[in-house]
Amino acid sequence: QAFERALEEVGISEEQLRGYLRDDLRMQVYLRQRFGAAYQPAESDILQYYRTHPSEFTRNGVLLNYGEAYDDARAALIVARREQQVQDWLSGLRRRADIIVPAGARAGGGL
Repeated sequence: QAFERALEEVGISEEQLRGYLRDDLRMQVYLRQRFGAAYQPAESDILQYYRTHPSEFTRNGVLLNYGEAYDDARAALIVARREQQVQDWLSGLRRRADIIVPAGARAGGGL
């Protein structure tokens, strides 16, 4: 019952939700295959990320030491690199394509 009420509140059907989730999963798999596997950051890059993003590794006002933050810093660096690769890829696609954005589409959100 709670599930049906939640769907009703957001104004979508169960089938629409399934479609959104299916599309999202396809996109996640594609991005992981296209951009995700190969990058292994160097120790120096992880340390630099840790030093330049202290707010990401601060808990209750205290900066975690590098050893405590290492796994999170490494993961964040991998995510940042993947996001940059995706942005570079999209920029390249846009340079090579004629893209027409309908009026009002920018303000309404994106993909």
